[in-house]
Amino acid sequence: MGAKADLENLSEGSHKVIAYSVDSNGKVMSTSRAFSVDSHYQVTVVGILSPINITYSTKEMPLIFTVNGEFKNASYHVLRPLGGGNITENPITGTIIAGNTTLTGLSDGFYKILMYAYADGKGGARAYIEFTINSTQAINLTDLENQPTVLTIIAIGITLVVIVTVVGIGLLFYFKKRKR
Repeated sequence: MGAKADLENLSEGSHKVIAYSVDSNGKVMSTSRAFSVDSHYQVTVVGILSPINITYSTKEMPLIFTVNGEFKNASYHVLRPLGGGNITENPITGTIIAGNTTLTGLSDGFYKILMYAYADGKGGARAYIEFTINSTQAINLTDLENQPTVLTIIAIGITLVVIVTVVGIGLLFYFKKRKR
């Protein structure tokens, strides 16, 4: 047996809800839960821009990532499941919006990178990418043509920002003119 209630029109800030129950013998029981209302809450999102899922011929690889806001800390784990190898954890701390580092000393083989980013009070997010190192083979250009590049991602992002800005300005003028 259970109960459900909707809490509406709550103000920003901390709140506490208390639920009471009376059993068949008249015994009163209660439980409570504290929670916060934050209408500006933004879920943490992390993305890995480089490397991408192709075969590289170099043993050094840039690790470029983005986070959609300031983060408390981030870490990445490199796993080489084939041919042995251990998981290595590499912490990144700071309050930057995006970051990069270089993975060095990579041997030939298949790699997985798992990245975590945590924001204060906003939880965490993770991103995952796989790639291969084969230092005896040049990069396969066909693979590169089939993968989104950093420039394509940036171009799409800029296009979206421009569209949203133009629509927003248009709506602002429309509503301002309509008020008159």
